[in-house]
Amino acid sequence: MIRSLSVLILALSVAFAAGQNSPLGQCGGIDYAGPTACGANLSCTEINAWYYQCLPVASTAAN
Repeated sequence: MIRSLSVLILALSVAFAAGQNSPLGQCGGIDYAGPTACGANLSCTEINAWYYQCLPVASTAAN
């Protein structure tokens, strides 16, 4: 459990150090001053005027 938590913290630290948000991280909104770029396959989506969140881009692959 502790090892999993350490890996998660490391991954989040790397994402923030690169100036990009992790999945489900905040990327905008009123008075938000943090990073606004989302990682690969993520899109900054408006939840409300105060909170934008990095969410996975919907897949458009045909079956």
